[in-house]
Order: sequence, then structure tokens, then C-alpha cells
Amino acid sequence: MESYSSATEHTYYESRTQRKLFVLRGIAPLSAFTSLAISLITAVGISPSLSDINDDFYTHLTPKASMVGIYWMLLYGLQAGTCYLFVASQKEPTQHTMNVLGYQYVLSHAVHALWAICWILRSFSLAALLMGIQSINLALLYVQLCRVEYAPTKSRPLDYIFVHLPIRMWTVVTLAVDVSQSVFIAADYLSTPTWRFGRHQVAAVCALALPLVLGCAVVLIKGDHIWMGAHMWVLLALFLRHPKPFAVNGVCVAGWILLPLCLVGHSAAKKFLERRDELHRVRLEEDNESSVSG
Repeated sequence: MESYSSATEHTYYESRTQRKLFVLRGIAPLSAFTSLAISLITAVGISPSLSDINDDFYTHLTPKASMVGIYWMLLYGLQAGTCYLFVASQKEPTQHTMNVLGYQYVLSHAVHALWAICWILRSFSLAALLMGIQSINLALLYVQLCRVEYAPTKSRPLDYIFVHLPIRMWTVVTLAVDVSQSVFIAADYLSTPTWRFGRHQVAAVCALALPLVLGCAVVLIKGDHIWMGAHMWVLLALFLRHPKPFAVNGVCVAGWILLPLCLVGHSAAKKFLERRDELHRVRLEEDNESSVSG
């Protein structure tokens, strides 16, 4: 009776998953390509564009536009593969992974599109609010994908390339620069004209340091080299945009040093624990052999 009940529950769960995936196969690509279209229009199709407004409202956290553009081009290119997996995935583990992305993925694109529209309309307070929602949504999505059952394997390389890679990149750029830049502009923490340049430096350092501490923790605990590489790129984009206060540039340089060190620390700790477990296993085998011979 219990086995019949568990089988029924499993069948119901699978049926529910397939229904959800069927819906997502329609709305996930639609949301992604709508977001891409709005981003392209607001970035290069109208004037003033996103980068023009970024220049007009310059802060200590304004990144180099060309580097951010390259980052987003790669990110959207990878998400074309994400949409492909939504539509064409046949492997059950991949389907479960796409199901985990689910409506949060759709929400991420909807929020990003609305943020771009608010940015163009110069509704910076609303844009900052949307970016706050986006950061929470993507952080939760990242945490879900870190679960063991959704980890990519050698048999499913596309999961790694088209799911884990873009979601982690998107999470990093949102937490590391997009939220703080939106908040700074909404709060009128501008660094132009020149007489305002000396203001808000402590706030800028804190806004950079907090995501950096989080990133170091993620890299140290999870060994997430995607997070490390993406975060270092974002810090480089900030560093190369001039002028910047010395303290802000100092945080960027510290990030380039700390993030790789955290990855090295993770690798060293992993090898140490593996070696310890191996020695413990050998010692147990020796104890068992000695007890048998005794």
C-alpha cells in the first residue's frame, strides 16, 4: 500500500513538472528575447541611451561602458542556449534543472526589461527598487542551483554552459555593480560636477566591499571560479573608468588579489580534507587487519 502511494505521488510530481515545463517552454524564451530586444533598443536604438544616462549621472561606481557591454553580449549569447534547453531538453536531470529555473528566470527578464525602461525614463528610484528585487531573485536562484542534485556533470555539459554560467554571471554583475549604481543615482550620490567628487567615498567603498566580501566567501566555500572571473571583470570595468577615488580603486585592486587567493584556499582545503579522509580510511583498514590477525 505504501509503495503504491509513493508511486502515485511520484507520478503526480512528474506530471506536474511536465506541465510546468510545457508552460515555461513558451514564456521563458519569450521573456528572454523581449528583454534582449528592450535592452538593445535602450542601449543603441534611442538617444539618450543607457550608457548616455550613465555618463550624465556619473558616480564613483560608474563602470566602463564598453566592458559592461561585452559582458552583457556574452551573457545574452549564453542565454540563447538557456532558451534552447527550455525548448529542446530531453534528459530528465536537465528538465528538472530547467524546472528549478522556472518562473524566477522569467521574472528576472521581466524585471530587467522594466529596469531598462525606468532608466531611460529617468525614474531612478523605481529602477533602484527593481534592481533590489532582481538581486534577491537572482541570489535565491543561484542558491537553488548550488544544490547537489542540480550540479552539472560531464554527461550534461550544456547544463554548465547554458544554465550555471549565465545565472552566475548575471548574479555577480547585479550584486557587484548594478544595485549599488542604481541606488547611488537614485540617492543623488553623484560625483559630478567636480566639487562633488570628494563626497560619498565611504559609501562607495562600502558598496564595493560588501559584494566583494560575499564573493570571496562564495569562492572560498564553493570554489566558484565563474563567480571569481565574473567579479574580477566587473572590478576591472570599474577600475578602468576614470576618474575614481583612490579608495575605490584600492577596493578593486584588493578584489583582484583576494578572489584568486580564495580560490587557491578552497583548492588547498579540499586537498587537505581529501588527504585526511584517505589517511583515516587507511588507518581504519590497518586497525581492522590487526584485530582480525589478533
